[in-house]
Amino acid sequence: MRTTTVAIPGSPITQTDRGRHSKPGGDEPYGPVILHARITNRAYERFERGGGLKGWALHDWLQAEQESRES
Repeated sequence: MRTTTVAIPGSPITQTDRGRHSKPGGDEPYGPVILHARITNRAYERFERGGGLKGWALHDWLQAEQESRES
């Protein structure tokens, strides 16, 4: 019997496939997933701090990406 888990809404990953997306022996997400989440959160913080102005998404993302990779 295969158990299905969902990593991203609408994107099923079987339990047997899960090992390719997690660190061995745990449920921790793979490194690039953690980095992407960090960048996403930082970009949103920049968006909020900038007053929620539209049209700056790429700039905020690139700045957040640079900051995340430096730290």
